[in-house]
Amino acid sequence: LQAVFLRSPHAHARVLRVDAAAARALPGVVAVFTAEDTADLGHNPALTEIHDAAGRRHAEPPRPPIPRGRVRHVGEIVAMVVAESLAAARDGAEAVEVEYEPLPAVVLPE
Repeated sequence: LQAVFLRSPHAHARVLRVDAAAARALPGVVAVFTAEDTADLGHNPALTEIHDAAGRRHAEPPRPPIPRGRVRHVGEIVAMVVAESLAAARDGAEAVEVEYEPLPAVVLPE
């Protein structure tokens, strides 16, 4: 099987709707996963603990496999399409409909 990730074109946005019905109906598409499908998986824990200079453990925000309701950087995963071929996975990713509400993005550290 092959997988293709549908990624956000926005640096910061609310994800108002993800409709994967058309993608799931395409020939060769085995599965489409969205935030709704992965919400119960929890978050990706850091592989190693990170500490600051004083030895305090770094606070790590939850990192779900597919974030729910909001994307926070360009390229953040919105859906994953699994198919029998790379071409079918790409077609499936193109068939997923996503509605965004763009939000202001921080582009400078100041």
